[in-house]
Amino acid sequence: MKQARIVSWIGLASIALLVHAWDPARAQEAEPDKPYTPRDSVRAITKPLSTTPERLDLTPPAPGLGVPRVEPPRATMDGASTWLGEQRLQVWGRYNRVEGPALHLAVIRHLKPEGYIPAFRAQFGYAFSAERGQYFAGFEQPVAPHHRVTVGAQAYRSFLPFYYADESLSSGENSASALFLHRDYWDWYEAEGLRALASFYVTRDITVSTGMRKQDEASLDNVNDWSVFNQETDFPQNPSIPDGEYRGYDVTVTYDTRPRQEEDDISPRSTWPSWTKLHRVQWERGDGGLGGDFDLWRVTGDLRNYFRIAPNQIISTRILAGTGEGKGGFLPAQRRYEIGGLGTLRGHNYRSLSGDHVALGNVQYAIGVGHRGWALAFIDAGTAWDSASFFDQHIPIDLGTGFRIGQSGPTLLLAHALNESGADLRVEFRFQESY
Repeated sequence: MKQARIVSWIGLASIALLVHAWDPARAQEAEPDKPYTPRDSVRAITKPLSTTPERLDLTPPAPGLGVPRVEPPRATMDGASTWLGEQRLQVWGRYNRVEGPALHLAVIRHLKPEGYIPAFRAQFGYAFSAERGQYFAGFEQPVAPHHRVTVGAQAYRSFLPFYYADESLSSGENSASALFLHRDYWDWYEAEGLRALASFYVTRDITVSTGMRKQDEASLDNVNDWSVFNQETDFPQNPSIPDGEYRGYDVTVTYDTRPRQEEDDISPRSTWPSWTKLHRVQWERGDGGLGGDFDLWRVTGDLRNYFRIAPNQIISTRILAGTGEGKGGFLPAQRRYEIGGLGTLRGHNYRSLSGDHVALGNVQYAIGVGHRGWALAFIDAGTAWDSASFFDQHIPIDLGTGFRIGQSGPTLLLAHALNESGADLRVEFRFQESY
């Protein structure tokens, strides 16, 4: 056990050094005809440098970090979108054990660099097996030039995944798994309520958002058990949550240097500069004098860095750290930290580690092979726990390799736990990046 703990600390120390000791100046030595355009030049293609990013904080408020996932205006695994004048129409479907087949449609208008015209999102969906509608309506109104400051409100009823599940696995991947393989990775609950918010766009890259929320949260039961293959087994029962009314507030700080195309589309990773960052820190307080049935607090940091060290070599890193506490000593099930498997500790079972505290580090190296292939090597280390301190925990370490087609295409991953005896080799097939 002592030797395993020493190996664990060596693994975490290696990840920390790779994340923080890399010198971004080395990436500037790339060939002049390769895509190393500084981010200012990339942004200048689409809008003046004095303006703030055209982003819309109007996605349904999941228990994650609240940063919207934006798809380009074309068909993807998560749906399809097109333009209706200055509005975007998005259509997508979902398939899982609590909705069955579900169809969703949204009309979105983004903020513009100039003027005071509000952004909005109007969304409706219907879960056919659950026979229940879902909706989302929200707006974001600029109150300062170049929408440096905005205020808004949201009303919604949504089936939401447990915390961080949508960061580990996309909605499209989970739906395909449930439909074809009889495996619904997400755990679900229903939230219906109201939210008021204010956002401060400090710079083009830094945003501070704060909001107050009042919503009813309820458990969801299985209503669907069909899949194309593996029909002899049943979906596991969806976990229950403590039902009740949640009242709380939150503050999120986001530092996002990913280059964007027009209307807030994130540019393909192949166009990203030598050092791209996506850092998010959120503080959440339930109750806090507002009443309600939940009394909790939680602080989470999700720090991601993407280093292009050569035209065909990329190092991607992530540090996820969080802590919290709920009434009775534990966070409610839908807000607990759960890691393992897809997107986190890739040599372990999916979300096999859970607790009120989490510490996770990931480093992945990708090198181009042939015309469109990428060979991958990665190391993951971390754990989630309830009691005692981080220094008293056993830290699992996973080592793996893989192969990907394209910048974010189909990916085959092989991973193995290094410091656990009897661990099996884990095989994953993905359609998106792990982080």
